[in-house]
Amino acid sequence: MNGLRAGLIGAGIGLLTVLPVAPAPATAADAVTLVATVPGAHDIAADHRGTVYVTDPARHRILAVRGGTPAVFAEQLAEPAGLGVDAADNVYVGTQYGRILRFTPAGARTLFATGKAAVLALTVDAAGDVYWADATTVWKATPAGQVSRFFTAPRPAALAPGPHGSLFVATGTQVLQVAPDGTRVQVATSPARALTSDGDLYMSDGCTVRRYPAGPSPAVCAAALSFAGGSLYYTDAKSGAIGRVDPPAAASATAPAGTASAPASAAAPAAAEAPDGGGGAWVAGGLLAAVAVLAAAGGTIAHRRAPLSAAGRGHH
Repeated sequence: MNGLRAGLIGAGIGLLTVLPVAPAPATAADAVTLVATVPGAHDIAADHRGTVYVTDPARHRILAVRGGTPAVFAEQLAEPAGLGVDAADNVYVGTQYGRILRFTPAGARTLFATGKAAVLALTVDAAGDVYWADATTVWKATPAGQVSRFFTAPRPAALAPGPHGSLFVATGTQVLQVAPDGTRVQVATSPARALTSDGDLYMSDGCTVRRYPAGPSPAVCAAALSFAGGSLYYTDAKSGAIGRVDPPAAASATAPAGTASAPASAAAPAAAEAPDGGGGAWVAGGLLAAVAVLAAAGGTIAHRRAPLSAAGRGHH
């Protein structure tokens, strides 16, 4: 699923070496599989064992899909909103009353955290931190349940983990990348109701899916999106379809001839990317304090200040 990758490496703090950027090569079509059909399904998340979870807000429940068969996983929930799964396959969901509930894979329920208002969106990063949004604020809870205010934004619509502990936040009219210290950059000026990331950022306006940096986008109608195990999962609110998009089996990771690449090393880790609304890529080297926008044509560069955590973290 990974598309355009900029060949660059940061050598020390503040030093950026930009190498030529080539357009993404043409690839075979992604494979789209219907996992199940659940009328009313909305938010979606999948665990590392292939179980797909969806919210059914109208019926106040979560369903788990295993082997193509949906079954009730949790019920009597007050308008469940947002879903996330951590590395241990625990499931998190928000409710109308601001509660964040955690479920073990077996379905045992505990109150994980309590927010201030109805939850609108939720996500979990690879470190196990849980983020959720209400009408005015994005909150963060550590795996131990310690809650703090992460970012203030007008009615956040969707969240997705970003590189280096950052968070992508869709506010309805734009998508921002917010660093742990609160520094933010505008990623896109298009509205988004769903976000997910696997290195590239995938956005949906409620149906059409777009991919940043520019690259082939899945031809599906998605109300919600989630990556797990290298596959993109989605729900189609109109049809109730729950689908999975897999990369072509024969897709090659080989860079096109003449494209420079940067070796990864312990001293200078591979660049972490986040997209720019113009089709370029926000790129931050391992210890870089400057973020660069690379246009897809010619490697044009424009610097913007957006400090990121030096300790990079993966994302879910």
